[in-house]
Amino acid sequence: MRLKNSAEDISSDKVKEFYEHRAESYNGQNRKNITMLQDKNPQLSEARNSAEVSKLLPKMKLDGDSCVLDLACGAGRWLDVMPENIAKYRGIDFSEGMIEIARSANTRPYAEFFTGSVLEADKILADEKGSFNRVLIMGLLPYLNDKDIMQFFNSLRLVVAANGLICVRTPIGLEYRLTLKDFYSDELQSDYNAIYRTRDEYMNIFAQTLLAEGFTVTDEGFMFDDEAMNNRKETIQYYFILER
Repeated sequence: MRLKNSAEDISSDKVKEFYEHRAESYNGQNRKNITMLQDKNPQLSEARNSAEVSKLLPKMKLDGDSCVLDLACGAGRWLDVMPENIAKYRGIDFSEGMIEIARSANTRPYAEFFTGSVLEADKILADEKGSFNRVLIMGLLPYLNDKDIMQFFNSLRLVVAANGLICVRTPIGLEYRLTLKDFYSDELQSDYNAIYRTRDEYMNIFAQTLLAEGFTVTDEGFMFDDEAMNNRKETIQYYFILER
């Protein structure tokens, strides 16, 4: 189903099953595309990854004191591009298969991956609460229902350092909220579930959560400058940088 301006929930279990299947189907050829979902155009995954990194990596201001938390880290593609001298990296994903792939590709001694829900990051990282001054949220938000997304952002205050910077990259609905519920995708050869909120909806969510905790949106905008990388009519990739 394609639902416009609907607040209907999607199934978290089906989202997890979808990504577990993608991890199981991984053939070792294109780790980026496992989560970038361009099965009929894998070159677009490479181009988008390069453009995303070029735009967002400088905005993250990484240095030797950076303690990075990557929420819904997938197969760990963002760790690949980080400077070697950051202090630590922790990646969390609900897909055991994704985490296995990420671990197998990791050669950095300061990096660790954990299987679990991003809603329980404070429990998974109980011994490291408040230590993460850089947080990545790349592509996660469309898979969280409204009640969960509020819980998610409220719980971030337990793991983010006082001088935290949060980098969010998410697809948004251009003119309206679009929900795909058990929608069969010819491109992915699978049912797909996702919620594409508008930019204004995200600003309202931030206002009730992160902004109330002292964060400010210091930068935002469309992710890709090249129109060829935006291959959807109703949605587009967008980013927010929030700092405290």
